[in-house]
Amino acid sequence: MIEFYRVIWAFSWKRQIALIALSIALSLLAAAPLELQKDIINHVVEDTDAQVLLWLALGFMAVTALSAGLKLVIQFISASLGEDTIREIRNRIYGRLVEFHGMGSDPSEPTAPGTGTAVTMISSEAEQIGVFAGDSITLPLLQLGTLLTVLVYIAAQSAILGIIVAAVVIPQGLATFLTQSRINALVRARVAALREGTDRIARSDLQAIEQETEACFDRIYEARVGIFRVKLTTKFVMNLLNGAGMTAILLIGGWYVIQGVTDVGTITVAMTGLARAVQPWRDLMMFYRRAGMVLVRYEVLRDTFPHTIPNRPAAAPKGA
Repeated sequence: MIEFYRVIWAFSWKRQIALIALSIALSLLAAAPLELQKDIINHVVEDTDAQVLLWLALGFMAVTALSAGLKLVIQFISASLGEDTIREIRNRIYGRLVEFHGMGSDPSEPTAPGTGTAVTMISSEAEQIGVFAGDSITLPLLQLGTLLTVLVYIAAQSAILGIIVAAVVIPQGLATFLTQSRINALVRARVAALREGTDRIARSDLQAIEQETEACFDRIYEARVGIFRVKLTTKFVMNLLNGAGMTAILLIGGWYVIQGVTDVGTITVAMTGLARAVQPWRDLMMFYRRAGMVLVRYEVLRDTFPHTIPNRPAAAPKGA
């Protein structure tokens, strides 16, 4: 993984720096809507000044618009970076294929991969690696920053509510880490079977290899089903944890309101905060899984065509 990130950074460090700065700014804004929401709710419950309510609502809208604008810029830069990487990888794969085929039958030269493998690399594997390159640093930084900002804010409002939110999100991360190695193994098996199957189709008489090719398709199916099984089971556990966390906030927070320990706005914001903490945490877990699967594809591509992944800075797109 360190090698993979070193290659990505060498290729795109200028735009990655801009993405890092924008991501930090956006994550720091995560607590602002929660504070404004709490103030609006408490103002409605405790006061009747319409002018104050109007200014709070306008402030909420301004923060929302600013966050949306920053997110738009981040997504555009990430997407354009990913597309640049995809184009560069495809060009390099094709260039290497041309080199291999121009080597003739010299036994000292490496053997070119089959046509089916090359098609898979150009059409699918290059795209998945390139798209990941655009999100590789920005996405985890943004989601982790948002998660920490929301957790700190909720804990500052009520320590027990902060503990509840942390108790919901931390086990979800542990579940993902424990299952990712199994998913990586299944992805590797799927990639190998897909390449083998496409190579057989491209190189051989179709009727003569029917059984072998169908066996490859069966292995692809089994790998995909295994991946779905692990992912869906983990998602079921996460949904249970989220439900338990929401129930605890309603029960404990409601009791605190009855006892006069806290206000309605804090409980409402804690519920909203739980959803806002769970979402970036889920995005982080999905990114971790994506990173594991893309790393497998990167290693396979690297072993097939050394030096295929670009390691020079990408030029920024015109007009960006």
